[in-house]
Amino acid sequence: MATVLIADDEINLRKVLCALLAKDRHETIAVEDGLLALAAVEEQDVDILITDLKMPGMDGLALLDAVQQR
Repeated sequence: MATVLIADDEINLRKVLCALLAKDRHETIAVEDGLLALAAVEEQDVDILITDLKMPGMDGLALLDAVQQR
């Protein structure tokens, strides 16, 4: 199964996505902004990144650019 990182500033959406992915036995990491997501990518192996576009701090597009450069 995959390790999925969810970056979204809406807690309810993070909870729902984690629950749905856990049903399929995926490991999930949920964070509330792009900076925390980038830190998680640097600390752990992540197979899939699901991100919101508009978040405080680093937005989703900047996060994707930073992960791609990594």
